[in-house]
Amino acid sequence: MKNFPYLLCLLVALGFTACVDDEDMVPSLDGVAEPTDLDLAFDIAADNTGAVTIQPLGTGVTLFRVDFGDGERDSVGIAPGETITHVYELGVYTVELEAMGINGAMTTYTEELTVNFAAPTNLVATIERTPGNPFAITVSASADLATAFDVTFGEDDSADAVRINPGETASHTYSTVGEYEVCVTAVNGGSETIKVTETVTVSDPTVLPITFENQNTEFFAFGGAGVGIIDNPDASGENTSGRVAEFVKTDGSEVWAGTVVELGGPLDLSSLTTMRIKAWSPAAGIPVLFKLENATDPNVFLEVTTNTTVANEWEIIDFSFAGLDLSPEYSKVAIFFNFGTAGTGESYYFDDLMQTDGSATINLPLGFEQNVDYVFTGFGGGSAGVITNPDASGSNVSSKVVEFVKETGSQVWAGVFTDVDAPINFSGSKTVKLKVWSPKVDAPILLKLENPDNSDQAIEVSVPTTVANQWEELTYDFTGAEAVPNLRRVVLFADFGTAGDAQSYYFDDLRID
Repeated sequence: MKNFPYLLCLLVALGFTACVDDEDMVPSLDGVAEPTDLDLAFDIAADNTGAVTIQPLGTGVTLFRVDFGDGERDSVGIAPGETITHVYELGVYTVELEAMGINGAMTTYTEELTVNFAAPTNLVATIERTPGNPFAITVSASADLATAFDVTFGEDDSADAVRINPGETASHTYSTVGEYEVCVTAVNGGSETIKVTETVTVSDPTVLPITFENQNTEFFAFGGAGVGIIDNPDASGENTSGRVAEFVKTDGSEVWAGTVVELGGPLDLSSLTTMRIKAWSPAAGIPVLFKLENATDPNVFLEVTTNTTVANEWEIIDFSFAGLDLSPEYSKVAIFFNFGTAGTGESYYFDDLMQTDGSATINLPLGFEQNVDYVFTGFGGGSAGVITNPDASGSNVSSKVVEFVKETGSQVWAGVFTDVDAPINFSGSKTVKLKVWSPKVDAPILLKLENPDNSDQAIEVSVPTTVANQWEELTYDFTGAEAVPNLRRVVLFADFGTAGDAQSYYFDDLRID
C-alpha cells in the first residue's frame, strides 16, 4: 500500500507535542474505521478535448490520491470535496482511487472510465469551380467538433480519401465530363462521423458562340432570378432555333437580378469587341446590361447597356466594348434584363450569344431570316439563293429559305457553298440538323464542312431524303469534326451522284443539335 509520508510525519509531530502528562486525555485512533463508501465521479468535457474532471468521494477520508490509469503520473493529494482535471486520449481506462483515514488507514477503489468523443455536427461542405478550368474543383468544409475532413471525389473508387484540416482545401481535376459524387466526412478521432455527398457535373468547356442546342451549357442565376434552357416559345422572325434560354425575373427579385456563365477561357477581344445576343422581351425600351468579368477578381469588369426595341418578338442586340479597357482577362459573361427594376415575374428569352466586329455576321444556326447578304457560290452547274419559303407548312413555317437548283445537264457533283464568320464549334454536340424540301424520295443530300483556307481539311456526311414535296429535318453525325480545324465553309449537294434535271431543292435551319 502506498503511503503519504508528509501526513505521517505530521501525525508523529502531533504526538511529540502532546504533553506526556496528558496522554490519558488523547483519544486512541486504533479503533477508527478505515475509509468507506469510496466512489469516483467523472465529468467528461463535451468539446472533444478529452478533458475529464474527477471528483473522489468517500466517508472517513482525510486525503485522496488518484491513479489516472493512462500511464501518466499520479495525482497529488486531493482534499475531500475537491476535484482534479486530466486530459485523456480516446479509450477505456481503469482509474484507481486511494483514500487515507485520520489514522493513516488506506482503502483502494477502482472504476472503469470510457472516453469517447461526440460525433461532429453541423457539417457544411463547399465545392467551388477552379477559374479557367471547368474540369477542376476545390473542396473545403466546416463542422462543430471536427478535427479533420476526408474528401473523396467520386472518380476513382480505389483512391484514398484526401484528408484536410479546418480552413484547408482539397483540389481535384477530373479527366472527363460526367457527374461525380463528392463525399466529405467529418472526423475527430472518435468512432462516430458524419458525412455529406454532393453531385458535381463536369461539362465541356463553354465557348462562344453559345446556341443552347447543346444542353451542357451552364448558366447560373442570382438576385432571386431563375434561368433554364427550354424549347423556343416563339420560333419565328430572327430566331427559329429549337432551344433558347429563359430568364425569369421572379416577383420581388432584386433590381440587379441576373444570370452568369463562366467560359472555358478568357475572351479574345483583340478584334471582335462587340457581344451579340438574340433577345425576346415582353416590352420595348427594356434596359439589358451585358457584363464581362474577370474569373478571379470581381472588381475587374466591363458593362454596357442596350435597350430592347420591340416587344414580344425576337431581335438582335449588340453590346459594343470598343474603347473600353480590354487589357485584363475576362471569362465570365453576365446578362441583366430590365436592370434597375425589381422583378414582377416576367420572362425574357435569349439565344446565340457570340462575339462580332459589330457588323452583321453569318454563323450557325443558319436560318436565313437576318437582313444580311447570304452569298452562295455554285459549281458544277449548281446555283442557290435566299427566297420566300414556297411551302411554309409542316416542320418549317419560317419565311425565308435557300433554293438550290441543279440545272439540266449539271454535273453529278454540282453544289453550292457559303462561308460563315466563325469556325463551327464541335466541342460539344457532333450532331447537325438540316431542314430539307426535296421533289423526290431517297435523294442523297450531302453536307460537307470545309476549311476555306485548305480544302483538304474537310468532313462530309450524306443522308437520303425520306419524303417528297414536303419539309423534313435530316440528321447528320459529324463525329470527328472537332479534329478538323477552321470549319467555316458549308457545302451543299442535292441528289448527289445524279446529273441535274433543273429541279429545285430547298434548305433551311442548319444547326448543331
